[in-house]
Amino acid sequence: METWWASWKQKWKKIAAGGAVAGLLAVGAVTTATAPAQSHGGMVFPATRTYNCYLDGLAGGNAIGQGGNMVPNNPICQEALAYSNYPFYTWYGNLLPLVAGRHQETIPDGKLCGPGIQFDKFNTPSPHWPTTALESGDDITFRYAATVPHPGWWYQYITKEGWDPSQPLAWDDLELFDEVLDPPIVNGPTGPEYQWDATLPERSGQHLIFSIWERTDSPESFYNCSDVVFPGGDGDGSDGSGSDGSGSDGDGSDGSGSDGSDGDGSDGSGSDGDGSDGSGSDGSGSDGDGSDGSGSDGGPADPATCAVQFDVNSWGAGHTAEVTVANNTMDAVSGWELAVRYSGSENVQQAWNATVTQTAQTATFRNAQWNSTIAHHGTVQFGYLAQGAPSEPESVLLNGEPCDIWE
Repeated sequence: METWWASWKQKWKKIAAGGAVAGLLAVGAVTTATAPAQSHGGMVFPATRTYNCYLDGLAGGNAIGQGGNMVPNNPICQEALAYSNYPFYTWYGNLLPLVAGRHQETIPDGKLCGPGIQFDKFNTPSPHWPTTALESGDDITFRYAATVPHPGWWYQYITKEGWDPSQPLAWDDLELFDEVLDPPIVNGPTGPEYQWDATLPERSGQHLIFSIWERTDSPESFYNCSDVVFPGGDGDGSDGSGSDGSGSDGDGSDGSGSDGSDGDGSDGSGSDGDGSDGSGSDGSGSDGDGSDGSGSDGGPADPATCAVQFDVNSWGAGHTAEVTVANNTMDAVSGWELAVRYSGSENVQQAWNATVTQTAQTATFRNAQWNSTIAHHGTVQFGYLAQGAPSEPESVLLNGEPCDIWE
């Protein structure tokens, strides 16, 4: 394989895993949840960091008469909002679309709690992350919001005794203690929830439960970090404001971001059911500071509506590529066309599971009769043979929309 290609894939791996981005707003920004939900679920008991910050933001907005606005009071949640508001209006969307079970190979140490760039702030060690009190060695019922149900495995890890919460979470800090396939969906306090029973390991002081939801119908996986504290030790290190898993933020909210009411006329998704964004604003997404409501000024953009992965095998005279296209939206794509603009001079000779035409540096791949639909949060695969060495793609468009390029 060409050396440049390995370098290119490594670059995109770092981007997907939450590389550095510039620009933070002042802590305490007010933002409105205006974007549509594009994702599927998250841990509500013990509450994940994103869920706790979502509840904190709603409660803060309601307390000052700005129901629907995100106005967190917790300082680490304020920092997270200043970085990006995406994790607030889609707290259950902490995911990688094409990881295909390669969690440790893909996510570097220090990025487990927020492997996607929009969630990077949730990797920050802080004594202010709210905690959930648990009993060492006790039975527990895990509760996971089933925002959009899918089959899959859930893997629960816990930090080892002696873990230092002032340091970024690493894979070696964790041990697996629970796994379950396709737990039942029940009507829980936050709405539809996956629920299953497990037994907690013996622990004392502050710890972290790291959960992976690995879908079996897609290469997509979701990641959750829940800060917990056990009796003994000095380790709660928290402001003690963690959620009890009830989904209530004190304003009648179910907190699920799905089909319940948050007590202000909103359905928890940022919409109040009358075509507005539930913020009391004009729906522009502006938070009054001159920004576009993204939660940061120069912070990370929201994920693209699609992601594309190239698996390339090259030799001196040419190369082949297996291509996976992921639909990151809640709507199926019916009929697809993928335009790949290369930076080099490769010439695509043929494709399988797709048709292809090429004009200059742009090869356009179109669906075959049998794979014309890409389900919501689903994927489609095809391959091609090309003459010449592979070059770095300058752009990839799915039906005219730009896609993220992913390892």
